[in-house]
Amino acid sequence: MNRAFAKIFLFLLIIVSLILMVKKSVQENYSVQGQVNSNQNETLKTTSLYFIGSSRVDMSIDKTIMDSAFTEHNFFKLGITGSTFLGNSIIAEKIIKTTGHKIICMELSALLNELPESVIQSSGSRTQALKAALRITQEQSIAEKSMMLMDILNQQFFSAASIKGDIIKLFAKMQNVKVEQERKEFDPHKKNNLKDNSSFLKYTDLSQSIVRADNLIKYKQIIEYLNRLAERHHAELIFFLPLTYNKQSERDIVLSVFNQLPASMKLGYTNHFLQEISKPEYLYDKNHLNKEGAITNSRLLIPLLKNHPEIR
Repeated sequence: MNRAFAKIFLFLLIIVSLILMVKKSVQENYSVQGQVNSNQNETLKTTSLYFIGSSRVDMSIDKTIMDSAFTEHNFFKLGITGSTFLGNSIIAEKIIKTTGHKIICMELSALLNELPESVIQSSGSRTQALKAALRITQEQSIAEKSMMLMDILNQQFFSAASIKGDIIKLFAKMQNVKVEQERKEFDPHKKNNLKDNSSFLKYTDLSQSIVRADNLIKYKQIIEYLNRLAERHHAELIFFLPLTYNKQSERDIVLSVFNQLPASMKLGYTNHFLQEISKPEYLYDKNHLNKEGAITNSRLLIPLLKNHPEIR
């Protein structure tokens, strides 16, 4: 009994020490940030456009079409299997800190205490990923951050995911590292046996006055942190809603967050857009688009993006 208590105490001590260490590094980073920015000569001639999210992003965007439409931008797609809003935020933080002008379109997905292996690898190490998670959630209480770390460590202990090639390719390119093998593009089946489109986001959903208290404050704190960071690093953040959902509860929560964002920080879908994309024949499964759906979605997205004040 005493030995078990000692192990628990030691584990909590390690977590609290990590939290305090990150808190100190954040304070030091803020104190020198002004000097760093004043001495930094960032190249702003080229704008990079990023799409960050889960596998729904990976399977809903055709990069070839987007590259052709945004020739004046460097277009990157980062769809990470199993990524939640926390993982997306860690990737976004890393991209924000790179040089140059960045427009980061970020999927507004569920906020779960989980980090796919791809996110950890992109951070450099497990420790760096945990530090990033603590920076992003710095406004939360020590108890909330401790629970988050325990959930992440528990998930990492019992599960593992493969490293996605697009993460390796993107960050290798940022560091001018040669990538030996090109990422193989997704190629889901063009057809399916689905007849139901109930998993799609509907235009009427956008107008519903849904208020869900679940995690709203946590979302707000993370978004405010990323926005402050973006203002110092020549970056703009734009949040978008997933087109499909497995659970109505996720849809309700992210709609609550989305509806509270200013217009400049969100990508609004039109009635025409959602009617055109919400067809069962565009689904690979209930929660992902197939190849035909990705092509259609990409073509429909182009005018919405080009008319957005932060992109045009």
